[in-house]
Amino acid sequence: MNENKNIYMPLLQEAKKRRQSQGISALALSKKLGWSPTQLYRFERGEFDVKTSTLIKYLDACGYNLVIEKKEPDLLREKRANQQSLIAILTSTISQASEQLKSLQEEVGPEEQQTLEYQLLARLRSDCEYALNTGENKLWAGNVQEQIDKMRELYNGLEVKPKWITPEDIDEYERRFNEVDSSIDEIIDDIEI
Repeated sequence: MNENKNIYMPLLQEAKKRRQSQGISALALSKKLGWSPTQLYRFERGEFDVKTSTLIKYLDACGYNLVIEKKEPDLLREKRANQQSLIAILTSTISQASEQLKSLQEEVGPEEQQTLEYQLLARLRSDCEYALNTGENKLWAGNVQEQIDKMRELYNGLEVKPKWITPEDIDEYERRFNEVDSSIDEIIDDIEI
């Protein structure tokens, strides 16, 4: 049995009485609906789920002239209005943030740019140390060659060179990574034999 049965039963009983009083037989109605007589019998008794669309089709076939207005429920209409307001607020906020970012980028002077480059170079160096000490390749650039190339580019672009890293240190990182790669290649070659 279905939960809607209790809701629709009085309506189904009234519609069945109206159908019978108008002389519409169950057989004629079932043919009109494209149902078997058994389906109609079970429907009128509420023995299976009653969908609203099926109920409307049944009531129409029983002679009820239903005019159904499709109105959006107030809650749904309110929810859509709230969503549209939220979208407008987010769009405005994103636009403001974008303009602030552009403004900040224009304000970054040579000193701040140098600071950012120092910070990135330090990050790249830390990534190399981590990768070489743990064996996990979590490099900022994604691969060794791009990492080393970016480190050289940053180092060469700095007006004041840091004391904590030199071009020789960068070369040493590259050599150590190549050494690890050749060791891996040798292991693979041994396995293939």
